[in-house]
Amino acid sequence: MLLLLALVSAYACQPREVSAPDRGAPAAPASAAVAALSWPPTGLAPRKASTPVFRVRDTCTHPSLAVLGDFDYRKEITYREAGAKALALDLMVPRGAGPHPVVLLIHGGGWIAGKRDEMYHEGLMLVEQGIAAALVEYRLAREKASNFPAAVRDLRCAVRFLRARAGAYRLDPRRMVAMGPSSGGHLAALLAAAGGDKLMDDVACPHRAQPADIMGAVVFSAPLDLRPFMGPRVPDLIIKTFLGQSPLDRPDLAAQASPVTHLDPDDPPFLVVHGADDILVPPDLSRRFVWTLKRLGVPSLYVEIPGAGHGFFLFKETPRFRRSTCTTIGFIRDLFGMHAREPPPPTLPVRAGPPGAPAGAYPAPVARP
Repeated sequence: MLLLLALVSAYACQPREVSAPDRGAPAAPASAAVAALSWPPTGLAPRKASTPVFRVRDTCTHPSLAVLGDFDYRKEITYREAGAKALALDLMVPRGAGPHPVVLLIHGGGWIAGKRDEMYHEGLMLVEQGIAAALVEYRLAREKASNFPAAVRDLRCAVRFLRARAGAYRLDPRRMVAMGPSSGGHLAALLAAAGGDKLMDDVACPHRAQPADIMGAVVFSAPLDLRPFMGPRVPDLIIKTFLGQSPLDRPDLAAQASPVTHLDPDDPPFLVVHGADDILVPPDLSRRFVWTLKRLGVPSLYVEIPGAGHGFFLFKETPRFRRSTCTTIGFIRDLFGMHAREPPPPTLPVRAGPPGAPAGAYPAPVARP
């Protein structure tokens, strides 16, 4: 267990300065078992006409966290009981009548650690955008009853709970997205991609009359393929703790717990972000995942951050991470049908150009000190 906790502690690694280059297609996986994916894709399916055109953004506006506070914060809302344990979520809802779209924030921690309030910083950034945030607790894989698929079942039940109580909390039950880092990103991806897998559902959820589907997922540094012999992946010891069995002994279970195996053309949009220097969760996992999404025609964006390790804030408030922050905000707002907030272009004084030149075509020179 000490070794496992040491591996998970890599989640707190600090990133270095970055910008995102175009890395092209990912390297082919090590095993021929994925030959059915036609690797790399020989043809990409067309984009769905009803889907927004998502794009990478380098500019956006968001406030200093010191000025935030105009929202309702409800803590310790029990959404289900799992055995003797009551599972809770915290809700951060913008003021106003609503209904507000909502993002489920799923904490990381190697499936065995972490708390929901670790996502408070990300919740603040969302409520400023007019988006509600649900910080969700789920069962950690510290005992047999909490191994896969317990966490996914809990989160699907949380989606159903929020839909059932949408009116009371001023939420829009039609607009829900999941977002998380590391193992939380893995669970967010399963929420988006594995809705048709009955193993992921729980007959004990008290809100089964509500659907558990979501509009999309935002995934940071996530282990999206847990299968053995499929190229780089997270250490087997961490996967074994999550599954309750070694992935080498149960490759079928590892496949069922891998978001990449559930992808199909009807999946909702994905934004995937990864640090290029991540030594705990190799970035090739995200590259292959997005490459498969594109082959299937699922709308997706990929932002790779050179120099970044495994544990950086989802909304990091420095210019170094502006691309991942602005792309995430823009992606979520576009998905919810909200007009993207971007700074207007600067207004420059103009000077007269040569005869016949169009008016305003020549900005006046900027005075130098």
